[in-house]
Amino acid sequence: MVIYKWRIRRSLFWKLSVSYLLVLIIPILISSFVYNTAVQTVKTDAMQHNLLMLEQTRQVMDARLQEVEGIGRQIALDSKMISLMNVRNIEEGSPKQYLVWKAINDSPNFHSINTFVLNHFVFFRSNSVIISSDTSFPDIEWFWKSLFRENVSFDKQQFHQMLWDRFHQSTFLPGSQVTLDKKQQEVLYYLHSFPVDAINNPLGVVLILIDQNQINQLLSRLDIAASGLIYISDEEGKVVTSVTGKQTKVTPEELEASLNKDGFFKTENGDELYVSRAVSSLNGWNYVSAVPASLVLAKVQHIKNITTVAALITIVLGTFLALFLGYRDWKPIKQLLQQLRGWLGSAEERHTNEYNYLNDSISRLIENHQLLNEKVQEHIPLLQQAFFRRLLYGESIDDKEIEIFQNNIGMEISDRSFFVLLLRVDELKGNTSEASLEEIRMIKIVINDAIDGAMTHLTYFKYDIDENKFALIIEFNDEDKDRQFGIEDAKSIIQSFSHTLDNSSHMRLSFAFGRVYKGIRDINMSFYEAKQALEYVLNKNQGQRFARYEDIPQESDKYYFPIDLELRLINSIKSGNRTDVEQVLTLLYNENFVTRNLSVPDAEQFLSLMIGAVSRGLDQTKAMAMSELSMGIQKRNDSIEEHFSKIRDVYLEYCEAIHFNNQSAKTELRNQVKEYIQQNYVRDDLTLSMVADEFKTTETMMYQLIKEHLGMTFSDYIESMRISRACELLRTREISIKDVALMVGYSSDRSFRRAFKRVMGVSPMAYST
Repeated sequence: MVIYKWRIRRSLFWKLSVSYLLVLIIPILISSFVYNTAVQTVKTDAMQHNLLMLEQTRQVMDARLQEVEGIGRQIALDSKMISLMNVRNIEEGSPKQYLVWKAINDSPNFHSINTFVLNHFVFFRSNSVIISSDTSFPDIEWFWKSLFRENVSFDKQQFHQMLWDRFHQSTFLPGSQVTLDKKQQEVLYYLHSFPVDAINNPLGVVLILIDQNQINQLLSRLDIAASGLIYISDEEGKVVTSVTGKQTKVTPEELEASLNKDGFFKTENGDELYVSRAVSSLNGWNYVSAVPASLVLAKVQHIKNITTVAALITIVLGTFLALFLGYRDWKPIKQLLQQLRGWLGSAEERHTNEYNYLNDSISRLIENHQLLNEKVQEHIPLLQQAFFRRLLYGESIDDKEIEIFQNNIGMEISDRSFFVLLLRVDELKGNTSEASLEEIRMIKIVINDAIDGAMTHLTYFKYDIDENKFALIIEFNDEDKDRQFGIEDAKSIIQSFSHTLDNSSHMRLSFAFGRVYKGIRDINMSFYEAKQALEYVLNKNQGQRFARYEDIPQESDKYYFPIDLELRLINSIKSGNRTDVEQVLTLLYNENFVTRNLSVPDAEQFLSLMIGAVSRGLDQTKAMAMSELSMGIQKRNDSIEEHFSKIRDVYLEYCEAIHFNNQSAKTELRNQVKEYIQQNYVRDDLTLSMVADEFKTTETMMYQLIKEHLGMTFSDYIESMRISRACELLRTREISIKDVALMVGYSSDRSFRRAFKRVMGVSPMAYST
């Protein structure tokens, strides 16, 4: 028997260990799927990043070439060039030669504006003169000897056809090698014919020489490693310019001929390149980069290596962990079995394993728990009665208590509308004997049963106030006809009972309705109104057994500040419940200054009562503020409405101060503010006022919060984040200072430069070099 029990208990240990191993296998399978997805995501991101960098280079190139295009058009529209366009046979010493000299003298040096521009030349069909920025050539022979004497592969006939065979409208063409200032330069051509109305027979052509070396320097900013390349080709596939690595094995022409789209390209020696392509909308040029795949996918390979090592370590450690966890779980189960045997007695002979014994023992415990739960359910009505008492009498109830009550009743009540129906059973002769009280109880039971039958379409709650009074808190929805019918049925039944009691008993049933209020927190106002209406029925309206608050005459010359509302106001202020305070103050304002016509002394007395009701619980600073308000009322410095507004501001400020004293709320708000600033610091219009409005607080409170928890002012914190991000961009990317300024939230690069110099001690340009 002992060996049998030992085997059973040891088998449980192995079952637990194997189960943990199975649990380990499942996340490994899931992780492998997640790993493959993550690798693909990182791979896609890396390729998109490579394309983005190429696209940024293309955008910079387009911007510079657009400037060249603007220079060409400026020259073509120059009035001096248009004058020379129709002049024939310009001889040396003639007055016409003055026009040539004037055109040269007035021509600006465009190279200082755009370093892409080496020089420009203007050709005229009607004469042989060629004008540049600093000189002129009498004919094509002089021009050719000056620029193309070293270029034997390019003849004058080809050059002439390039100039005059067609009308050039901002045309960019692959160039050749020219000699400028005794230096050999590789250039591209920009051609622009004029005038614009001579499409079939242009009279002049502007030729701008674009420095190919400047373009190559811009392309060289992209990281292509030792075996990559980047090039530009025109719409016909001809290579305009290119930059290659020291070990590049493939030429731009080979790549252009064999690839039509982005993707991976394998060279003859087995090297794999990732090719990205961007097309210019300005001139249709193709910008193509071929980067070694190992460079683009370096992060992917790194993730693969780490994941492989981590998987092996996980399997080894997981096996040991499964054995450890199996033993760890088996040991407390053994101890639990020993305890259950001590509590419930041993019945091990009836069970084949520990699980059967646990199942039987837990079933017995569940039965005991159910019995206990039934007893708890018996006390829920008492808890509900206590909850409704606090609601009806205006005591402060936080959101957590409302949530717990909603869970108990299984419905949402916080945002619905309710009103109070108050009922009272009295003996006509005022007899309060035990027999009369028992009869009143019986009548209340009968009324409750009748109401339950008539109000099946309604959601309502009952609250017993005392021996002869009880209240119904009824949900109201003016769009639901069934609810309206239920209310009318309940009213008819109560009236019927009232007439029956009048005719056949010495008892009298009276009832009254309060107004409908939005939200369960304001139900005490409907309760107070129902009490006023019931008091009117009992004392002033002997011929009728019910009334609504709206129907009873109101005293318009007396201020409205009932004790229930006063207690609710005090409790809400002290608990920091801004919403409740605003609701109570709005109600007091509407009742006293909109609905009623108070005299000035009555209004001043009402405001003094408001100040006195709350000022005793305020700290010294707020009490002094309230004392100043009281003195202001006595001196009548401001209007009554202005005094009320000042009192309201002090109350709400005190609420806000109490809320901020709650450390947990401040911690949560701090994290939310910090996250909001981190997400929006790149906006140049971000202000402290905007942050305060986002979190519904004042600028002063927000300033103190940021200063206290971040150790610096709002402006200093924003500036530090922007400068920190700018440093990252300047270190890792080839981006202009103007673009960096816009990317980190500065509206101009000038303000960015000043801020960067102030924080870092050096200029952005010096920092990036």
